[in-house]
Amino acid sequence: MTLPFRRALTLILATSLAVSGLTAIQLLANSDDSASAVDAHDFDPGEIISDAVFYNTSTMTASSIQSFLNSKVRTCRDGYTCLKDYKQTTRTIPADPMCKKYVGASSERASTIIYKVSQACGINPQALVVLLQKEQGLVTDDWPSAGQYETATGYACPDTAPCNAEYFGFFNQVYKGAWALKRYTMPPGTGPGTEWYSDYSYQYWPGETSRVLYNPSSSCGSSSVFIKNKATTSLYWYTPYQPNNAALDAGYGLGNGCSAYGNRNFFLYFSDWFGSVRYNVGSQFATYYASIGGVNSPLGGATGPARTLSSGGSVQSFANGALYQKSGLGVHAILEPFLTTWGETGWENGALGYAISDIIQTSAGPWQKFEHGGIYQNSRGATYPVRGAIYSYYDSIDGITSEFGAPRGAERSLASGGAVQNFENGNVYWKSGIGAHPMSEPIQTTWKESGWESGPFGYPSSDVQENAAGMWQEFEDGLIYLTSNGQVLRVKDPTYSAYASVGGVVGAFGAPIRDVRALSSGGTVQNFRSGNIYWKDGLGAHPISGAIQSAWKDTGWEAGPFGYPVSDVHQDATGTWQLFEHGVIHVSTTGQVRSVLEPIFSSYSASGGVLGPLGLPSSAAQSLADGGSAQTFAKGEIYWKEGLGAHSISGAILTSWKNGGGAGGTLGYPVSDLHKDKTGSWQEFEGGIVFQSATGDVSQVHGETYDYYDSIGGVNGSFGAPLGSARTLSTGGTVQNFERGNIYWKKGIGAHPITEPIQSAWKSIGWEAGRLGYPIGEPAALAGGGVSQQFEAGSIFAAQGHSAILDGDSAAEYVAHGGPTGEFGWPVNARHCGLKDNGCVQTFQGAYLYETSATGAHFIPSAIGAVWKVPAWENGPLGYPTGGALTIAANGGGASQEFQGGRVYAPNGKTGRVALNGPVLTKYIASAGPGGVLAWPTSAGRCGLTRSGCVQSFQKGYLYWTTATGAHIVDVRIGKLWAQYGWEQSKFGYPTSDPKPYQDGVSQTFEHGTIAWTPTAGARVLAP
Repeated sequence: MTLPFRRALTLILATSLAVSGLTAIQLLANSDDSASAVDAHDFDPGEIISDAVFYNTSTMTASSIQSFLNSKVRTCRDGYTCLKDYKQTTRTIPADPMCKKYVGASSERASTIIYKVSQACGINPQALVVLLQKEQGLVTDDWPSAGQYETATGYACPDTAPCNAEYFGFFNQVYKGAWALKRYTMPPGTGPGTEWYSDYSYQYWPGETSRVLYNPSSSCGSSSVFIKNKATTSLYWYTPYQPNNAALDAGYGLGNGCSAYGNRNFFLYFSDWFGSVRYNVGSQFATYYASIGGVNSPLGGATGPARTLSSGGSVQSFANGALYQKSGLGVHAILEPFLTTWGETGWENGALGYAISDIIQTSAGPWQKFEHGGIYQNSRGATYPVRGAIYSYYDSIDGITSEFGAPRGAERSLASGGAVQNFENGNVYWKSGIGAHPMSEPIQTTWKESGWESGPFGYPSSDVQENAAGMWQEFEDGLIYLTSNGQVLRVKDPTYSAYASVGGVVGAFGAPIRDVRALSSGGTVQNFRSGNIYWKDGLGAHPISGAIQSAWKDTGWEAGPFGYPVSDVHQDATGTWQLFEHGVIHVSTTGQVRSVLEPIFSSYSASGGVLGPLGLPSSAAQSLADGGSAQTFAKGEIYWKEGLGAHSISGAILTSWKNGGGAGGTLGYPVSDLHKDKTGSWQEFEGGIVFQSATGDVSQVHGETYDYYDSIGGVNGSFGAPLGSARTLSTGGTVQNFERGNIYWKKGIGAHPITEPIQSAWKSIGWEAGRLGYPIGEPAALAGGGVSQQFEAGSIFAAQGHSAILDGDSAAEYVAHGGPTGEFGWPVNARHCGLKDNGCVQTFQGAYLYETSATGAHFIPSAIGAVWKVPAWENGPLGYPTGGALTIAANGGGASQEFQGGRVYAPNGKTGRVALNGPVLTKYIASAGPGGVLAWPTSAGRCGLTRSGCVQSFQKGYLYWTTATGAHIVDVRIGKLWAQYGWEQSKFGYPTSDPKPYQDGVSQTFEHGTIAWTPTAGARVLAP
């Protein structure tokens, strides 16, 4: 079916056609829009309105439509029903391809009908409101006629014929108008073969170019228009004309005779009432936007779509600003020039964050509040942000309405790390850790003269404060004080820190009365109403006042013995005190003044001073006769002596020391402070220590015993703590017991330790009263384990399972042979005495040790002892040894040892170990013994030969002796022939000489003949 054009001349003002009894001029006159907020030249014939806007059904509710209608006509003329009050019973219309089902109802308001039709047919309710206005002016008319309602949207009102009465009525007009605007787009279900089929694609179709007339009269001309979207298609089929330049130039007014106004007015009304025809006002902004007047508000129309921001909010731009929204913060308009200033801070992601208020008008100027600051407009129209800590301060003093007024510029970063912002009547400075604080006259001038924030004062750290005496402001490193009579006083660091610690101007010291002064001793002083503050390099600044100051003053201030103060005043239940370079002054709660000076002060201070274990001084320092000094305290005393320093003594240690004569006694002056560990506490003195055990027992260690004890580490050494003081022994010495040993002392011998295992061996012979007497040396470690120690009369050697107690020559002999680690090892039994000639013997692992007063002490090695002990040990013919065993290397090696009655020879090996004595021994020794011509003996000698002779066999010969012939060597080579004749029983008898050279051999004379031996002839008888 083909729909009839609506009456196109309803708003063609160049004609005088009647429209339901009203002229077009009258219609225009009924409008309340004599001027447009938008430029009609923004009309785009190819896109009168965007599809996104035209088909957006969520822009208004029935309630908001009603509110809008109410706002356009405040009061309807008597006898007329205006659109805001119009009601009609509607019918139910089933769904078709253009509209969903409309459910009719009794007495529906016009706003409800408009809303329900928009939802059923999918047309923006704002577009339907504009359609009613541009066709019949119904929205703003305060005296509408019935005819205007009958043809409310101009549906079925062709330009060439009267309106079709079938479609009369407000509901019919609204529904069919919306229905037609959808029908012209040929929605699905309206194609060929359907009851609704009509082809509208031949003209005004999206994506194609169509000729569009300027006026129903073709003589007025047309132009080619590229149709961009469906909504424009529908509007041209509904009103098939575009405005010419005259119509656009006229805005809402009259153009020329060729002007048509329908689509122009649709564009103008929609833009002025609802904003951009290109962009919808976002649903999140719609209510707010309507509440501030919509397109007629200072924002104007939308110039872009609503957009979601990465920070979680949303934004939509308008002609004169933007709307921003974020959950929890609401919707707020940001107008120019606030918007530009905000943008310079980084928009919503910048320092200010989102807006949390609209623009606030004040008597001092407008401003707008943001999450983290505000933007303010000054009297010159310039806008500046105030943010962060400066904003917090500025807002706390009422911002733009405060005495500071509006900002004169943005916040500026300073080279020193802070920031400043200038305001009309002052400045606000900020620095991290200090916060934001104001600066204004007259204090600002003094601060400026000192170099602003880069000067000695640094940044302000407080606001200006006042009292009856003056005003002041605190800074990082100082304070500026202005008295009531205009005098400017400055308190700078380092004095300022001390001043601040006592409360500054409102503290105990009150206001300054002079600037700081330099002192001749290199420090400074600044005077305040109730005290002074002294400073010296390396000591800092410290306040001083009251009785302490008076006592200090009496000694000469800082030039006196105390020097400068090094602490503030301390206070506890005892009173107050203050430390100085060289002392402390204490004032009790009763006003008594006590002081402690060097050299005692250092020790007192190190022990904790007034709060330490000594407590308060109870006397002044006293000079002692020997040049030292002492001072008494509540719980102890401190003694000083040149070269030793000052040391405190207290408690049981003090009592013990004094009982021993104190500084004039055995111990002398203290040389250390108190030491403590788990065993107890002790203190060192010139001549010893005093030790107090954990159980409270007190003992002293002094004299040579202390010297040794100290040399091994004292209490922390190998002996540990003393178990009591030294005890005097009946033998004239002393002993002192320690945790891990004892120290014995005797005059002329000194102090020496005794420890296990030697102590047990020494004990077994009667301690110091035994045969060894006192120790005269320290224990010495033995190779392979064990220890040895020398005593007055001998030595003790001891190891695990072994001990050797030796005295006299035996001890020296044992030591000479290496003791337990030497060739003879450990004893295997105790020493036994009472032998012949009062001799003594002790058996060792590899020898016997025999001693007599006549022969001395000598070891008999086992190899020699095996010969010597037969037949009767020392009771035999050899008697006692008179020397030690000698090692001989010649002829295979061996050993020999001399005894009272002879000598024992023991060649290496198990044979030839014999004892020699008498002439045989003498002859053997004369022939160089084992290293001579005979070499080593090979068996024991035999006597009882013919005429009581004796013979001894050797490796290289024989030695014969008789009383008549004496002792002579028989050469082994000669001896072989002599033996053939029968030895000494032969005709030759005994030798009467030793072998002597003969030719190239030897010869030997016997009692009755001579035998010779040569290499060539061998042995032969020369005579007889």
